[in-house]
Amino acid sequence: MIRKLAFMVLWAYVAAAPFEMAVDLGGSFGSMVRILGILALISGLFAVVYTGRMRIPHDALIVLGLLLMLALASVFWAVDAEENSRSIRAYLQVTWVVWLIWEFGSTLRQQTQLMAAYVSGAYALAVSTLHNVGAMTITAHAAEARYSPEGFNPNWVAVSLALAIPFAAYLASDQRTTWRLRWLWYGYILVGPIAILLTGSRGGFVAATFAVLAVPLLTVRHKLRALVAIVLVSTLLVSVSAVFIPDQVWNRLSTIPQEVLRGDMNGRTSIWSYGERILEEHPLFGVGAGGYLQAAGIAYTAHNTFLSTAAELGLLGLLLFCTILFVVWHCVLKSGEIGRRLWIPLLLCWTAGACVGVWELRRPTWIVLGLALAHCIALRESSASELLQIASYNERPFRPGNQR
Repeated sequence: MIRKLAFMVLWAYVAAAPFEMAVDLGGSFGSMVRILGILALISGLFAVVYTGRMRIPHDALIVLGLLLMLALASVFWAVDAEENSRSIRAYLQVTWVVWLIWEFGSTLRQQTQLMAAYVSGAYALAVSTLHNVGAMTITAHAAEARYSPEGFNPNWVAVSLALAIPFAAYLASDQRTTWRLRWLWYGYILVGPIAILLTGSRGGFVAATFAVLAVPLLTVRHKLRALVAIVLVSTLLVSVSAVFIPDQVWNRLSTIPQEVLRGDMNGRTSIWSYGERILEEHPLFGVGAGGYLQAAGIAYTAHNTFLSTAAELGLLGLLLFCTILFVVWHCVLKSGEIGRRLWIPLLLCWTAGACVGVWELRRPTWIVLGLALAHCIALRESSASELLQIASYNERPFRPGNQR
């Protein structure tokens, strides 16, 4: 019962994660997501102590622990003490969810429920984006129509929504899903991309192109009605997008090839040069967690997760971060057909967003990595268990009436 309660709080935290900047209570409380996160951690630790049960940590969790220790140690060489303290707290608040998912979301059923939680939160974020379409987000270009909920960065919104698309496709393709829920998940495949287009985020659009690859990969192996549903949703998506998406958004998205091939990625290349300079001056340990802005002397973040990690925690921090990603990718590639069809598009989606934004301290990052790790391990164990049962059955001695 105690572990079920811990899982319920974890579910609520995952559901709220896409909407992490909403419902800010102010003061020392922070956002509602932060409070749910603290409650999830407390309930998880209490459940482990009370029951005396704890799963053996995976190698990725050990590497993550080393990354956290490096971030904590950076207090001794941080160039910005105030931001260093804030970033350390952020690391502690967003990364432990990997352990919680590993500990309390160990079964395929629990992992499916957590995926449903994230899609539910993304649904709320998408609907909020559509509801606030009349309030244009202030950008550097007044002529650009970019929409997002008040207080939300359009680029963050777009990538957070894109990450939910493979989850929705996986849930819709699950044969255990009722037809009502199945159409609910198909509905997100319509609503999510429309909201992504409204943000006008070019990085989010590229990330979403990887995410939508999961839709045919996961549904094409099922019955004809699933394919009919996808064709219907796709037709509605194209029709609604053509009618309701402003021309300014299409004009902005049309510049993606130009920016990639001959442009400066909307000023990102010059911003990246500051990070490269920091890395050259502080190669091993960086300038300390949260020290990028102070060291670079600019008002912009690194706009690249890997460069931000390397500049703040040095090549050692980048090595640890990439090691976590490598372990997760290794588990994905070994997880079987279903795991690869879900997680390869999803991780490519996250990588596309991480290459043009700072995502190492974003909650969806660690939820995705934690779910990928736990789900792929569970898929492998499930397959191994089935093979073991088949082998055991085939090795039984033949007796009259023992039909094979």
